[in-house]
Amino acid sequence: MKIRVYGGNFRPFKVKLSEIELVVATTTNPKDDEIVNLCKNKGVKFFRGSEHNVLKRFIDVAESYDFDFLVRICATIHF
Repeated sequence: MKIRVYGGNFRPFKVKLSEIELVVATTTNPKDDEIVNLCKNKGVKFFRGSEHNVLKRFIDVAESYDFDFLVRICATIHF
């Protein structure tokens, strides 16, 4: 699977999914244990952080994995 990624100047370039370090950032709320279990079963990295401070969770996952940049994809906002 290939993903089309847009750089800062909006020029598209192709990236293979295997070239992207994917981390699911979820909350420490026990309701999200199912998400964590799914990640564990699929071998996907995950991070648990604040439920109420999304920005802090976003920053914490970036610092934990020493990321240079991030892409946030919200699962709770419907189009």
